[in-house]
Amino acid sequence: MVRAALHVFDVVGSPEAMASWDLVDCLKDLPGLAEDRWAYAELTQSRLAQLMAPYGVFTGKVTGFDGRRPRSYRRQDLLAALPHTAR
Repeated sequence: MVRAALHVFDVVGSPEAMASWDLVDCLKDLPGLAEDRWAYAELTQSRLAQLMAPYGVFTGKVTGFDGRRPRSYRRQDLLAALPHTAR
């Protein structure tokens, strides 16, 4: 799941953070199953949070260019979780 999220970050230009709803929308385009639990097309923000939690990756409020503070995933948190994922 972490690798899939990092792939999405790379595709959209490697931002420092990405709103949870935006990440879910992008992940839904991937084929297959997320962590052998749900089809990517069936992901929700809640399901994504459940899949990321075992890797120690959680959302945080990140201030966007427009001043809004959506719950977002940070690229640095995903990178830090890589050693904990299956290779």
